[in-house]
Amino acid sequence: PRGTVSAALPQLATTPADLLRASLRRRTRRPAVASVLSLLLVAAAGALGWFTGIGPGAPRTVPRVASMAVAAAVRALHELGLEATQRTSDSVTVPQGKVIGSDPAAGARVMRGERVKITVSTGPRTVRVPVVRGSALSTAEAALQQVGFEVDGTHDELFDDAVGAGSVIQASDAAGTVLTATDHRPQGTRLRLTVSLGAVPKVTGKSLAGAREALGAVGLQVAQTGADYSDTVPEGAIISQSDQQSPMGRGGTVNVVVSRGPQPVAVPDVSGKTVADAMSALKAAGLTPATNVPGALQSVLPATSTNPAAGTQVAKGATVTISAFLSY
Repeated sequence: PRGTVSAALPQLATTPADLLRASLRRRTRRPAVASVLSLLLVAAAGALGWFTGIGPGAPRTVPRVASMAVAAAVRALHELGLEATQRTSDSVTVPQGKVIGSDPAAGARVMRGERVKITVSTGPRTVRVPVVRGSALSTAEAALQQVGFEVDGTHDELFDDAVGAGSVIQASDAAGTVLTATDHRPQGTRLRLTVSLGAVPKVTGKSLAGAREALGAVGLQVAQTGADYSDTVPEGAIISQSDQQSPMGRGGTVNVVVSRGPQPVAVPDVSGKTVADAMSALKAAGLTPATNVPGALQSVLPATSTNPAAGTQVAKGATVTISAFLSY
């Protein structure tokens, strides 16, 4: 058997008035929906702006951590929600244990949670002191600066027999320690160079006045510290010289010993000796013997006197005449 449909169908607007009322109801609902959607979009945009502008999603500015202690630098980064990692590097200007800088650098914009690498100073690197002895001043300065040393703008000057004038003798540190090729110092250490004035002029054989003139010309003084006999250096000339200070610079003093000429010899007493023996004694004393006694009698006749007489001071090599007579 066929069923019966009991559901009522909606009543359709059939009159012009019904159609007008339906159209007005639809137009009233559309602005309300649009307004709600606009409000939702504005709220979402505002929330997003807050989150990315000043909220948790906002970029962070990397703070300046250079010269800070490591703990303080790490704390400053953590307070901004940034993760800190570390590496080390030597530095001449930043003390050991302090931060040299960061990567990204201070002022960079990063997101929360990003890693910022800080570089921590291990202090100056220790390097070997280059060999500068014998180098020109400008060459030595460049060699030291190239490996990280500082060089004093002024230098010392000393006389040196082994290093030519104008060349570098040595480098020393602030404590005055002379540095060698096996020494090491931290980069940034200030070093001072010493330049050679050449050798001290030799004045042996010159007169005392001549020695003063020669040494005075290079800024040195002369002090006579003694006089001595010499068989080879004339009386009044310089036998020897020595530096009063070592090493020595301008204004230093050179000690000199002046010759007194050959040392005098006392004529020995040869009376009573045979002439032959007397001649041998005079030769042994550094004198030149002479006699008018014939050779055949020199080993027989006794010496009676000498001229100059016994005890007289004479120059070495002086002639001494022996006298003798034959008694009957």
